[in-house]
Amino acid sequence: MKCQQSKVWVSLGIVLLAQLLIPVSATAGASRACLPQTEYVVRMIGGRKFQIDAVVPLSVRLQWEDSNCLLSEQRREFETVSQLQSVKNVQQTPFGAPRLIIVIDDFGYRNDWVVDGFLSLELPVTFAVIPGHQFSSETAARAHQSGHEVLVHMPMQAILPAPGELEYRLTSAMSSTEITKRVRHAILEMPEATGMNNHQGSAATADIRVMDVVASELRKQDMFFLDSVTSAGSVAVPVMRAAGVPVIRRDLFLDSVDDVAHVRSKLDRLIEIADDQGYAVGIGHVRPNTLLALQQASAGIKVAGYEFVVASELSQNYP
Repeated sequence: MKCQQSKVWVSLGIVLLAQLLIPVSATAGASRACLPQTEYVVRMIGGRKFQIDAVVPLSVRLQWEDSNCLLSEQRREFETVSQLQSVKNVQQTPFGAPRLIIVIDDFGYRNDWVVDGFLSLELPVTFAVIPGHQFSSETAARAHQSGHEVLVHMPMQAILPAPGELEYRLTSAMSSTEITKRVRHAILEMPEATGMNNHQGSAATADIRVMDVVASELRKQDMFFLDSVTSAGSVAVPVMRAAGVPVIRRDLFLDSVDDVAHVRSKLDRLIEIADDQGYAVGIGHVRPNTLLALQQASAGIKVAGYEFVVASELSQNYP
């Protein structure tokens, strides 16, 4: 009985070995190399979308397939670029080329190489300057002289407690007279300013009365308002429109993470928004990484056909 079982196992072993060996020996002469396989991936390069077509490299580990050719274990790295082509041409909009508005908040605290770097950018930047700080008036004047736009970055009440600028901050508890007084005082500090946006303000921008008082003074000063959208409950846009004040709103914060790669990715997203609606408003802050990202990306974005403009240019035609 044991002898018969052994013979059965030997026979099975021979059959299995034959199945493994016969395809290789019988068809080795007929085997052929597979045709090059090409795949693609979409990447942002210089602020513009491109399709990269690449040959998938063959590894040394070959395996037999029914297609009668030698295939590799496919690797997804794109090592050999064979073609680089744009997958989306910049479309003209009612504004012309898609427009990008870069607003940089929180000037006034510092006067150093970072401020100098923003002043030296070869693109129009909207400088949002907080009133009442050591370098506020000087920075506003320098920005204006350098051809940039200036906004009063008006401190406003947040939902949660926040430090700083108590003598300038607008709150829901204030009388309309006090709100008007503070707005006028801030504007007088920066005669170069063409508009205003909110610093913090998640509570104040959700208060119809506060926004109506601000709108009344901005209308008298022939200024526009940029809603930084620090709260989903902001009523700034409808209130400003009802008062006849030009108004725009932020689409994206660029540097909620203080990292160059993050800012670059947000600039790519800003471009996508501009492709869809003809314009996009991005807000960043006076930080080295934000400056570096703009220095790296701006030239390529302009070459790709996008136009950088200051906020006031959009405010006159904002949908």
